[in-house]
Amino acid sequence: MNRSDNKNPWQTLTSRIAYQGPYLTVREDSVITPGGTKGVYSVVESKPGVLVIAQNDSDEVYVIEAFKYPLQTWRWEIPGGGIDQGDTPLRAAQKELEEELGLHADRWDQLGDMYPSNNGPMNDHNLVFLARELHHVPKRHETGEAIQPAKALPWKSILAMIEEGELTDGQSLGALMHYMLWREKQKL
Repeated sequence: MNRSDNKNPWQTLTSRIAYQGPYLTVREDSVITPGGTKGVYSVVESKPGVLVIAQNDSDEVYVIEAFKYPLQTWRWEIPGGGIDQGDTPLRAAQKELEEELGLHADRWDQLGDMYPSNNGPMNDHNLVFLARELHHVPKRHETGEAIQPAKALPWKSILAMIEEGELTDGQSLGALMHYMLWREKQKL
């Protein structure tokens, strides 16, 4: 359902890096809008990432509770992270599964991809993976992460967490939508 002509209605006059850090870059573009006015469009560029739905043999899904510094609170989410330079998306997903859950998966499926901040100023892109046939391995948390021990919950409990406002992370919600669609297809 994409536009077939793919023509950009914006005109970029100049572009400059306003900030660059290890995880994101803020770019400011001087533009002429589709309506013909001049302005500045700020874009937050981030490296692509992965989200991992880890499903065990009991048909449970793992969630983690992580401290989110910008929010200054603990929030429920599914494992995920950025794709390091030189890694494939699958390798990044495998690393996140080991780092955040202490698990290895023998079976991987890519369920889809998404742009969680598509309507905002970010260009973030995430690939969603399903990890199955899980085995425990030593956990390797990244420095700087605060994560509580993971919980494996039945799908109905995950849905209840969403409904009750306990699981509100947008990236996790988008990934879980891909997973829900995958589950529906499995019933056919």
